[in-house]
Amino acid sequence: MKEQKLLYLIIFFSLFIRLLIAFPGLVSNKPERFFFRPDSGGYIQPALALLATGRYNVSPDCEKSATTRAPGFPAFLAGLFAISKEVRFPVIVFCLLSSLTCLSIFYTGRLLGGAMVGFIAATLFCLNITSIAISPLYLSDTIFVFFSAWQLYFFARFYFKGKLYDLWFATVLYGIATLIRPVSLLWIIPCAFLVLIFTRITFAKRLTGIAGCIIISICLLLPWMLRNQSVGAGFRLETNVSADTIHYYYAALLSKVTGESTESIKKRRIAEAEKEFTTHPERYPDEDARIQYMLEETIEVIRKHPFTYIKLHLFPVYLLLPDVATFFELLNFTQEGRGTVDILTRKGIIPATKHYFGDKIWLLFLVLPLLFVVFITYLGCAIQLCLWIIQKKWSLFFLFLAFVYYYLVLPGPVTAPRFHLPALPLMSVMSAMVICRLKNRRR
Repeated sequence: MKEQKLLYLIIFFSLFIRLLIAFPGLVSNKPERFFFRPDSGGYIQPALALLATGRYNVSPDCEKSATTRAPGFPAFLAGLFAISKEVRFPVIVFCLLSSLTCLSIFYTGRLLGGAMVGFIAATLFCLNITSIAISPLYLSDTIFVFFSAWQLYFFARFYFKGKLYDLWFATVLYGIATLIRPVSLLWIIPCAFLVLIFTRITFAKRLTGIAGCIIISICLLLPWMLRNQSVGAGFRLETNVSADTIHYYYAALLSKVTGESTESIKKRRIAEAEKEFTTHPERYPDEDARIQYMLEETIEVIRKHPFTYIKLHLFPVYLLLPDVATFFELLNFTQEGRGTVDILTRKGIIPATKHYFGDKIWLLFLVLPLLFVVFITYLGCAIQLCLWIIQKKWSLFFLFLAFVYYYLVLPGPVTAPRFHLPALPLMSVMSAMVICRLKNRRR
């Protein structure tokens, strides 16, 4: 009973913090200024179209099928808009979902190290500044992390109990998460590998488990990929990952090589691509053909600078930065859109920090406790990973690769801090395990 009360207290405290940070936007006459980001329109307009027409179109007034974003988050938004079209209502729901993620993290921690590990892990996530800052925004990250955290829990249950229904339910959650953000699409590969090396069940049972995972994945993801192919977007879940990310990979790589601004290269690349498409419309009759053109050019640049690309892709240092900027933007202390990401990519963290905060650098001292939580989370995670390697607990090491390193590497040379959030649940649990170990040693 005490365990439940403490858990509910953590969830309530988590919700209170998130609503407190969102409060300036919630009481503002223009909440959109606080909670909308450049990507938000790509979710909101299809959601409104779905609500108004029952079809997943670009907008309520456009008959063109929407393919930019996967349907998960817009469908969820449409459900919220059906209840209330007030901008503030989804914000409150997002904050609640972020807080409820503490529940799955607690259960995962309890599974790996006991109730105290669960409580500490949930608290680390509750106080994570990036999780707090992103939760009120009209972006897919919060709901994606919610399903990914439950996916981690049920997969961990399978690893500790050997029940196939846990594995298959984790795969269902993987499918739902992938329909929200396709970054998790390839996760089925490390999943199959983890099941294959799971020697506590028979080989036949392992093959049955993998087959079930593949069938569930196909049933959940194939229909939407076929739908996009039928409307000329190619056999993919969304075109944003394919188009916008290709532009960013191209620009980030050339920026590292030449020193030119990433944003300048990206804008020039987009203009050149549009000119090519306008000049030769017969070559690019649909979205799929245009994406293939951009992909071929990007692959050519990667071939010329393979080691630079590998360095950018496999060592995502900047991805782990806490999202202090969004935190203060929600509090109306700073403003977005100042070109900080470009400076971060080319010059590093200190010049980017000075550029963003200017004469308000003192604001960082206000969030030192939250930054310390981030530091403890990362340090504890690194120590626990080393312990697993020393103790030769390879199944847990591969679990780390599947649920942490996978999400850190897949975004590539993209420096938005929110992209590391799916890795945070297991990182919090691993850090909590180290904290509990140190606490027991002191005793």
